[in-house]
Amino acid sequence: MSEPIAESLRTIHRRGVEAFAATGLAADVGPTVRRVGRRRVARVVGAGVAAVALVATVTVGALGYSGRTVSPGGPTATPTASAEAEVVVVTVNPGDTGTQIAQSLRDAGVIASVADFVKVANDHPESLRIAPGHYALRKGMGALEAIEALLDPATRQGPNITVREGISQQQILAELHDKLDIPMADLEAAVANPESIGLPAEANGNAEGWLGTYTYYFDPGATATDVLSAMVAATVDNLDRQGVAPADRLRVLTVASLIEREAKLDVDRPKIARVIQNRLDAGMFLELDSTVYYATGAGTDGSVFTSDVDRQVDSPYNTYMVTGLPPGPIASPGAASIDAALHPADGLWRWFVTVNLVTGETLYAETFAEHVQNVAVLQAWVEADSGGLRDELAKLAELAEANDAGSP
Repeated sequence: MSEPIAESLRTIHRRGVEAFAATGLAADVGPTVRRVGRRRVARVVGAGVAAVALVATVTVGALGYSGRTVSPGGPTATPTASAEAEVVVVTVNPGDTGTQIAQSLRDAGVIASVADFVKVANDHPESLRIAPGHYALRKGMGALEAIEALLDPATRQGPNITVREGISQQQILAELHDKLDIPMADLEAAVANPESIGLPAEANGNAEGWLGTYTYYFDPGATATDVLSAMVAATVDNLDRQGVAPADRLRVLTVASLIEREAKLDVDRPKIARVIQNRLDAGMFLELDSTVYYATGAGTDGSVFTSDVDRQVDSPYNTYMVTGLPPGPIASPGAASIDAALHPADGLWRWFVTVNLVTGETLYAETFAEHVQNVAVLQAWVEADSGGLRDELAKLAELAEANDAGSP
C-alpha cells in the first residue's frame, strides 16, 4: 500500500469511520436512531511491533531481587564495535542468579569482576529487570555500564514481538507466524492442546483472551509451545499480582475484553466497566456489537457494518440475544482494561455513546430518554462531518486507481 493511500485511510478512520463503533449500547433506541446505534464500524486497533525475550522470572539471587521479563523496548540492533572493543554475545538463561549472570559476563570478557557486578547491582534496583535472552555486549565494560547495557533493548538479539491490545487469538497467531516464522500448523496445534501451553482449567480449553498483550523477547528457535506458554504465563502472572482469584480470572478477562473492544480513551474504560456491570445487575442485554463481530466475523473481510441478520446470529456471544456475559473473552485485553474491569467507576449509567470521534468525547446516560438525546448528538456530528468523509473516500478512490495504474 502506498503512503498516500495509507494516509488517506488514516484520515478516514480518524474523522468518522469509527463513529458507529463507539455508539455502545444504543440498540434500544427507536427506528430513527437504531441505525446509528447498531450499524457500527469495527474498531481498528493500531499496528506496531517493538523489540522486546521469552517470558520467565529471573531469580537474581545474589542481588535479592526477581523480575519479569516483559518490558517495553525499541528495535533490536547490534552495537557497533570500535577498533578497541570487541562485541560478544552473552546469554542470560531463565532462572540465572545475579552471580551466574556476572560469571557469564566475566567469562565473555565483558566485565572483570563478579563481586563488583553483584555489588553494583545490589545498589541499583532496576537490575531486577534484567531478562533472559542473548545480548551483544562490548568487552571491557564496567559493572554499571554492563547492567545498563543488559537493560537496553538495543543490545538484545533474537526474534521479538509485541502483542497488541484488542486483537483476537487468530490475529495473534497470524502475527506470530509472520513475525517469528513459526508454522501456523504448529501454532494451531499448540492452542488445541491447552495443557501444553499452561492454560488454566478455568479457561475451559479456550486460549482467547489469555495471550498476554505484552512485548516479548524470544530465543532463536523458540517453538509454538514456548511462545504461547510464555503469553499465557504473562496473563496469569498479571492477574495473580492483582489479587484475582483463579475462580474469577475468566470473568475478569471477559469483561476486560469487552472494555478493550468498546473503549476509545483510557478515561472511559472504568465508566464502560460500570455500564456493563449495571446492565448485568439489572438483567439487561449488553447489546454490544463487538460481541456480534466476534460471533460472525463481521469486519474481518472488508465489510464493516453489522446487519439485522448478524444481530440475529445464534451464538452465546450474541449479546443482543443472550443475557449475561459471553462465555469467554472476545480479544486479548490490555492492562488498562483489566484494571478497569477490576475497578469500575462509580455511577448509575446504563448506556454510553461516543459523540465525537475526533476528540473521543463519550456521553453516559442513566435513563433511556437521556441516552436518546446523546445518540442525537452523535447523529448530528456524523451529519456535519459526512461531507469531509465523502471527500476523503473520493480521494482514496483516486489514489487507489492511480496506484493500480502504476502511477507514483
